Amino acid sequence: MHLFSPASRHDAIDLIQSFSPSFDTPGQRLLFAQPSLDRLFERGQRAPERVWALRSADPRTTGVVAGRLLGDFALVDLLALPEDDDAATLLVDAATSWARTAASAEVSFETPVTDEPLSDPAVARLVELFGRAGWRVLVTRRHYHLPATAVAEVSAAVPLSVDLEPASAADRDRLVSLLGRVLPGSLDVHDRELVTARGVAAAAAEQADDLLAADPPECLRFATTAGNDLGFVSWRRMPDGRAYVLAVGVAVEHRGRGLGAELVAAATRDLVAAGAHTLVADTDDANVGMVRGFARAGWAATAARIDLAPV
Repeated sequence: MHLFSPASRHDAIDLIQSFSPSFDTPGQRLLFAQPSLDRLFERGQRAPERVWALRSADPRTTGVVAGRLLGDFALVDLLALPEDDDAATLLVDAATSWARTAASAEVSFETPVTDEPLSDPAVARLVELFGRAGWRVLVTRRHYHLPATAVAEVSAAVPLSVDLEPASAADRDRLVSLLGRVLPGSLDVHDRELVTARGVAAAAAEQADDLLAADPPECLRFATTAGNDLGFVSWRRMPDGRAYVLAVGVAVEHRGRGLGAELVAAATRDLVAAGAHTLVADTDDANVGMVRGFARAGWAATAARIDLAPV
């Protein structure tokens, strides 16, 4: 077996496309497709040195793994692991060594949709391989990758009981204040870990900065009534017709009233009206309220998603 990284961007794309993803889902296939590869290499998120491959005469020992660098965050997200455990370990160790040089890192991959993805033997094997390299399961999620037509009718029937007000960069303090009421008791795993590590006030400030910087600020809307902020929702349509419900948050004192579903439905209606043909979102399995909210708005999960974090 020979472990190597390709010499050029062209070689890297050709190499990746010679493999099929470990799990056959729309999202995983998209990562291996030419448009995604061209886009991410062009942005510099992918690079030849962040691709590791094995070639040999035995197909059981051939495979590829690739990472993506997002600022100071390392994401290992492209996986075509070989059947042979020793060969797979070489690839996992190479990707892990790179990821550990970043300030923060995760491994993320999709699997066919199921209520208990970790019980799938193929998933359990991959989790074990990464576990030996020092990774733990951070969260299992439901991934949605749907035709807009599949959810438009149901979402159209969900009423909206609040006003939606687009945010601006000047609304940082307002957003920090709202997040100080959204983060306590959140069932979102990333929210809980951030609060545990930083405390509510610091976590709210950090998350507000992330939300305002990740997309144009107007993608985020405050959910208000009678001048009071009850929650927020962020959505964005891309030029190619794909669209994302990026984040939904409800203040702790307003939970349990269906507001999350209303916000998802409102985002869906706007995106469909803007001509989106594909809708994408994720929510934690543990976030039962948001799982129900997406279901009420007509969204059906198309894949499971597993995120791993360093121990």
